[in-house]
Amino acid sequence: MINPESLTRVQTPNWVRTFAYILIILYFVFILLLGFIPWQQTVMGTGRITSFSPNNRPQQVEAPIKGRIKKWHVQEGQNVKEGDLIVDLQDLEKEFLPPEIIQLSQDSKTALEQNQQAYLQKANSIDDSVRNLKQNLNDSLNAARKSVDIARGELKTAQLNLKRTQTLASKGLSSEREKELALQTEIKARGDLEKAQIELERINSKTLSEITKLQSERASAIADSAKSADEIAKINTKISTAEVRRDISHVRAPIKGIVVKLFKRGPGETFKESEPIAVITPESMDQAVEMFISDIDAPLVYKGAHVRLQFSGWPALQFAGLSKSVKLGTFGGTVALVDNIDSGNGKYRVLVIPEKGEDSQAWPVTKYLRPGTRVAGWIILKTVPLGYEIWRRFNGFPIALTDVHDDFNAPIYGGSNAKDTVKETDKEEKSLSVIFKKKK
Repeated sequence: MINPESLTRVQTPNWVRTFAYILIILYFVFILLLGFIPWQQTVMGTGRITSFSPNNRPQQVEAPIKGRIKKWHVQEGQNVKEGDLIVDLQDLEKEFLPPEIIQLSQDSKTALEQNQQAYLQKANSIDDSVRNLKQNLNDSLNAARKSVDIARGELKTAQLNLKRTQTLASKGLSSEREKELALQTEIKARGDLEKAQIELERINSKTLSEITKLQSERASAIADSAKSADEIAKINTKISTAEVRRDISHVRAPIKGIVVKLFKRGPGETFKESEPIAVITPESMDQAVEMFISDIDAPLVYKGAHVRLQFSGWPALQFAGLSKSVKLGTFGGTVALVDNIDSGNGKYRVLVIPEKGEDSQAWPVTKYLRPGTRVAGWIILKTVPLGYEIWRRFNGFPIALTDVHDDFNAPIYGGSNAKDTVKETDKEEKSLSVIFKKKK
């Protein structure tokens, strides 16, 4: 027979049953509430404080030449104006190492200019000589031509006299002596003509040879002058380069700001060309956040999206799913730019600027929120039921494009319109909602 006391001991206490009923009811209530509790979809990213304008970002001053430090003119933490002297460098390039290189180049240039002037004067002198020779040639040729004409006339006279004498001698009217004298006269006249013609050719050939020689000397003088001009141009370039290098060896501040870092300790140390010398940060800057997000989330982010930011060193309470309602210690921002290419490691850069509006909280000033400060950010997307978000994450589904914003006008893959893609996504979302309701 069963002892009633023993049966009582093995029975479940009433409070346990009541507690179990309450848990079951709470479970079903929680399942029902999943379809109504709002959840804010977000894209998480991290980054640092920077400036939206490149001109207001920290500037790294680089060595324009290879040089040795002669003297620092600034210290770390010092305020500088644009154009203030930062450091003096001694040029270590072998060609420009001598300090008197400009003066030496100027002396070489002066000597070359004198040589060039001498060559030009020589060419001008040769031109005068050629003109004189041509004038003398004309005078000599005219005289020689006259001698030829005279000899030709005497020959013609001698030939006529010889012919007349021969005719008279055939008739017995002239003696043989007269005939011989006429013949000798004709032979002498012919020889004089040949001598006059030879002299004419000699004068012409000799003068032309001298003119050709002078013209060759002139061409050589002109070539030497052109060579000197080339050397002068090279020296001018060298002087200009030396002057520019001497000027840029005095490194100056490119912007107004504060010297935050010097990369060398003091005189005697050297900089390579393009090696960093100092970092200057502007006194005032248009604040922005340079944030990096994953390549999976990059297509979801668009210009103008709202962002909640938590700055390093500023206590904050932020829940990703309640970004709009729970935002203690966080600051508002707006997406200003999303890079079209990744940063090399699968991350995409997003620039966020301070949010504008009456209800928006101003960011801390630069004095407290310095460039480089680490930032965590949540880019706000669409609000969806908590149950749908749990279902999406449980199945590993990405956030749908329609969960981001509705303004998709750009074509998607395959040339189809984004609106068609949005419709397809809506169908998928509705089917997921139906499945989720059935499970509830």
